[in-house]
Amino acid sequence: MSSLFSGRVPQRVQIGRRPTENTFVLILELDASISETHARSVEITEHPVEAGVNVSDHVRQQPDNVVITGIISNTPAALPGTASGIAGGAVSNRDRDAFEILEDLQLNATIVTVISTIKVYDSMLLQNFTAPRDAGQGDSLNVTMTFRELLTAKTDFTQPPVTAQESSKATSSKGRQTPKTPAAETVESTNQSLLSQGISALF
Repeated sequence: MSSLFSGRVPQRVQIGRRPTENTFVLILELDASISETHARSVEITEHPVEAGVNVSDHVRQQPDNVVITGIISNTPAALPGTASGIAGGAVSNRDRDAFEILEDLQLNATIVTVISTIKVYDSMLLQNFTAPRDAGQGDSLNVTMTFRELLTAKTDFTQPPVTAQESSKATSSKGRQTPKTPAAETVESTNQSLLSQGISALF
């Protein structure tokens, strides 16, 4: 685990995880980035918008997409002050290790951070990748990866209000109770007083 770069992008494309805001765990690093395609788009309403309203309310941000083509070889040239390679991978099999890592990232839907040469993308999923091989390629992996941002939304749960029907059911579940009238309460109080007087007279 290493500290995330301080406001700078690396010379090589890196893929990893960010357990915290200021830490970065490297998973995969390209030896060279051949091309990068960064795509951002918004969905704009097709309905007429009233003049003077907030236009941003009618525009919806779409997930970011980045397509990276790069090379991972078995004989990487380390950059000054950096550790090249794959986390935990043997240098002699970096191409195969890289392919297996990409498979795992895709099959397990692992959310990663992609550090490109111009921007850092968080909450990305590996949508697809291609890795063509030919006789003249040697022991290296030429790979094109497409990452797509995973948008998240926070849902607030609130207690629903009690309806009149539910309130009626709660009242009826207590059973029918006969309220005491003032006259009944007076008679009951008088009977208790006479009973007390009679007991006192016996003693």
